[in-house]
Amino acid sequence: MKAKTLMGMIACAGACVSLSAFGNTTNYWFDVTASGSSVSTSAGTTATTNNVAVTVAEDGKLVLDNDSSNPLVVATTASSSLSDNVVKISGVALLTPSSTNDFEVTTDAKAGFAVGIDDNSATNFYGYANGEWHKLSGDASNADTQNTSFSLVLDYRVPNVRFYVGDTLLTDADTQETSAFDLASGATGFTAIDAFGSGSITSITGSYEVAVCAIANEKKYGSVSDAITAGGTTGTIQYINNSGTPVGVTAANGLDAATCIALGVDPTSDSAVVRFVPADSDTDAEKVTLKVNSDNVDTALYVTYSVSDGTTTMKQKSSNGTVKIPTTTGVYTITPTSVSTTEN
Repeated sequence: MKAKTLMGMIACAGACVSLSAFGNTTNYWFDVTASGSSVSTSAGTTATTNNVAVTVAEDGKLVLDNDSSNPLVVATTASSSLSDNVVKISGVALLTPSSTNDFEVTTDAKAGFAVGIDDNSATNFYGYANGEWHKLSGDASNADTQNTSFSLVLDYRVPNVRFYVGDTLLTDADTQETSAFDLASGATGFTAIDAFGSGSITSITGSYEVAVCAIANEKKYGSVSDAITAGGTTGTIQYINNSGTPVGVTAANGLDAATCIALGVDPTSDSAVVRFVPADSDTDAEKVTLKVNSDNVDTALYVTYSVSDGTTTMKQKSSNGTVKIPTTTGVYTITPTSVSTTEN
């Protein structure tokens, strides 16, 4: 009998439901687990499941033994205005490998994850994107005997998908170069997950990256450094209000929005200021080293500061939120003036 394939997560994008490495602030979206003898979505989430037969094992796992004609479907029709359109779908599952010759996908599938055995009897992880399965790096030899924690990070702004096992980003197994795989056209937003095959699922979770800025009322980003890398400048990067709407390139306190956000200062507050405190370590005998008093400094950026005593002004650039002032007596005004991704 042909072995079924548990394709882990098949992310479908039929309707336009909006929602980098996935390293910026993320918000919980939904999760699916076992509740008693049935499938349960967490209270307060918008996710729903279909009525496909699922067995719940004594250890609380969802046991599947189905095929693509009758998948377990987890769907949602709601999105968050705070999302920057990067979505992370994660699963913890026991994945039964099958012959790669038997791989298939549902009609609307844009991305998927599976374990396959090729014609040389080699077992590998596989990721589905842009109409084809890609053999991935990583050790999949124990996927059918122990749980695999894996994730699909879908960036609908590009659009592309990255595959992870644990925290390890998987690459194309043959070239060892490609790690972001293009999605087929029409992948504009997440709508559903289809899970089918032979195996068990401990959990399915979804989260989205929180947008902190946007470029010219168009694409949103989870950090200023991401926006600059995508071509944004201080003249085009806007801050986002609490409703998730891009507002303007100047923050409420008068600073450039990009600079304000990069230093972890609330761009929506007209009274917010950049505060400095002594650095944790200061080895400079000629100057006093200060640091921005914020836990949210974007250390991927270089910030240019203007330091003035009212008579002379000097500029300096920092990648970790620190700034130096002379040890001579005086009152110094420190003003952040710009941010960039390069030191020069």
